[in-house]
Amino acid sequence: MPKRAISLLVTLTLFFGLFGNVSPAHSATASLREGSDKAASLFDPLRPIRVSVIRELGGPALTRNYLNSPTYRRATVKINLYGSNKYVVIKNVGVRLKGSFTSRFQKMSLKIKFDAFVKKQEFKGLKRLTLNAMMQDPSQVHEVTAYRLFRAAGIAAPRAGYAKVRIDGSYMGLYLNLESIDSKMLERWFPNTEHLYSGPRPCDLTPGNSCYVANTGTTDRTDLAKISRLHSLSGKDWWKELSKTTDINRLMTFLATEIFLSHWDGYGDFMRNNHYVHFDEDGKFTLIPWGTDQTFPWESKHLLTWNASKPVYISDSTERSSIITHCLAYNPCQDKLLQAGLRISKLSKKIDLAGYSQKVIQRINQRQYSKNDTNKVPAKTRQMEQEWIATYLNQSERSLINFLKIRRPSRLDAKLVTPLTVGKKAVAQVETFWEPGVTAQYQWFNGSKPIEGARSRSLKLSSDFAGDRLKLRITLKKDGVADTVYFTRSHKVLAK
Repeated sequence: MPKRAISLLVTLTLFFGLFGNVSPAHSATASLREGSDKAASLFDPLRPIRVSVIRELGGPALTRNYLNSPTYRRATVKINLYGSNKYVVIKNVGVRLKGSFTSRFQKMSLKIKFDAFVKKQEFKGLKRLTLNAMMQDPSQVHEVTAYRLFRAAGIAAPRAGYAKVRIDGSYMGLYLNLESIDSKMLERWFPNTEHLYSGPRPCDLTPGNSCYVANTGTTDRTDLAKISRLHSLSGKDWWKELSKTTDINRLMTFLATEIFLSHWDGYGDFMRNNHYVHFDEDGKFTLIPWGTDQTFPWESKHLLTWNASKPVYISDSTERSSIITHCLAYNPCQDKLLQAGLRISKLSKKIDLAGYSQKVIQRINQRQYSKNDTNKVPAKTRQMEQEWIATYLNQSERSLINFLKIRRPSRLDAKLVTPLTVGKKAVAQVETFWEPGVTAQYQWFNGSKPIEGARSRSLKLSSDFAGDRLKLRITLKKDGVADTVYFTRSHKVLAK
């Protein structure tokens, strides 16, 4: 090969090697896809699709007034997948506006129902698309980021990607393409579904809650009524009955994630808004998040706290949700909530949630996605909102740690391993320490008297203890706050 050709080949190799893949966010192979189902490619935030909604031939224009209807309007949808000029045309789909407050904006949020007029019509296994205009989220990444944390925590939450949307030929801009919470989505998360209720503001699990709408299931609301009656209980009785009707760890994780993200427009806080209640065939319920565009807030009045220490009044609401109110009034529940909060805080770092949002930001800030959007957000405002997410996550973590520092140590579950038998060791099983900075001291008691030198979690049982009742005192210590002191149940020492 001539030297000139070799030189040119080397130059080209270096050029493409150095500049052909500037960053992962710009790579043709970069992906944040989740799931192996056919629809997974639609909800990759690094691979926006294109959606065109077109009026019926000879039909009325798809104006705001026409689409602002509880019934679906007939239309045709054309969808291009990311990186392809090929498109799919789906006729006779249903389209209508989404939301109440958001319906007033020029950039309309839409619900698209593929089987509205043609039975069993689907696209990639989906019955519908939800296209959010993101008019209340200048960053355009709040929902994508928030739902990512919910899903990583094991909470049933929708996937989210993006779509460039046209309505009747007019380009509207970049939309959030949000996975609809319907039977298709529920099948991926639950082995069975008896009911799915949507909860608009201000909807709560209290008696007389006719506000809930059954999206899936029959008109029989017995399961909802049963849960709502727990509102009249309190303390230990409430906690015991609640534990029978839900997975407590999952419920606490849901509430802790809302607080960690300051999802003030969700279920837990005073808005009692934007949530779904799922019941399985055994009558057990699970909460599902929705409408997370108001997460990562700037304003201090919207920053949620771990003990509900701030005023709760806003417009027509003067109280927080039933579950969070009962939980904060009962120490074992609040302990579980804080424990879940620490897990969520650590999980946020483990999955690099800030880095996740940054990858998405790099993609959607490209001119091909940001130009000509009908939502005219100043570039500086958008940049500040986007950069705030990483700052907020650090601030939320510090807020939880600081709250724990000024609070007495949470009581740990502890019990003696029985039976207690002479010649063996008495051993105490103590829950794993989860609070930062907590240490423990132990003291064995024979009846009401401390046993000299018995200051560990185990005790050799000599024949002198036969017939006595032993118990262990646990003292949890943390700098700057009062100790937490309590005893295990006492048990009788048996002879050999």
